[in-house]
Amino acid sequence: MNSIVFIKQIVQFYLHSGIDPKTNGMVKEGFVRTINPYDEVALECAIRLKEKTGKGQVTIVTLGPEVSDEVLRWGMSLGADTAIHILDDEDLLKDPLIVAAILAETVREFAYDALFFGKMALDDEFGVVGTYVADLLGLPVVTAVSEFKISEPGKDVIVQRALERGNREEVSCPLPAVFTVDMSLGRPRYPTFPERKRAAREDIGTLDAKVISKRACLDVRSPDLVIKSLAQPKLRPKKILAPDSGLSAAGRIQFVMSGGMGKKGGDKVGGDPEKTAGAIFDFLKEKKFLPESKDRPEERKNASE
Repeated sequence: MNSIVFIKQIVQFYLHSGIDPKTNGMVKEGFVRTINPYDEVALECAIRLKEKTGKGQVTIVTLGPEVSDEVLRWGMSLGADTAIHILDDEDLLKDPLIVAAILAETVREFAYDALFFGKMALDDEFGVVGTYVADLLGLPVVTAVSEFKISEPGKDVIVQRALERGNREEVSCPLPAVFTVDMSLGRPRYPTFPERKRAAREDIGTLDAKVISKRACLDVRSPDLVIKSLAQPKLRPKKILAPDSGLSAAGRIQFVMSGGMGKKGGDKVGGDPEKTAGAIFDFLKEKKFLPESKDRPEERKNASE
């Protein structure tokens, strides 16, 4: 089974914020580049299918600047056979439709059985590139795949989709097709040191995004989606619960030891069941939980007598 997996290099910040308040842009330091976790799970799915069928190849493709070859070598150390790097600058990676068109044009003439994407990228959370590629190539698409089953080569595949509230949907899909993979499909493997060394020596094929864009008749310099500015999230001050100044010293200590959780006020009723029922009825009526026309239980009892 020949699979093509599209992976993306994302930026994760380890500082308080990745936004420069002066320029409203991303800071140039304080971050690390890594593979998108959803794409890594998609690659794991493709590698498992190759191992299960015992034949086929796994090709990984990424679109980005020169530094993006790091995720390609990481993918090859995990088990990918070949890698293709579509060289592009970061400014052209904002419109998902343009990204999808470049990726679709790149693999249009390739021989494949399945195209794998992560369900979304953690940096922008668009989650639409895989669906766009399927539409551009005229292929069926199944999103949020949580389990992938293939019984016989050349037959339809059975996949499970992750729905809301933990529900699952099982669907049958013919090949070739596009699949976007959910994180619940499984934990990706970790490469060994010899595999990392081998991947560092592998050749990576490179393509020019501008050439592909011209071939696809794309105007990559005027995308429909433009990020005009970035802003820091609003700070949410923590609530500090202070004890009431009217409490005694022992009461303040009890308040602090309880974590600031005060006792809820309320009335207790007890004794005779009929009086208790009447008190509850009066409370519900006072709080307007019951309409005014309702009689108290004891009144209904007297009326029946």
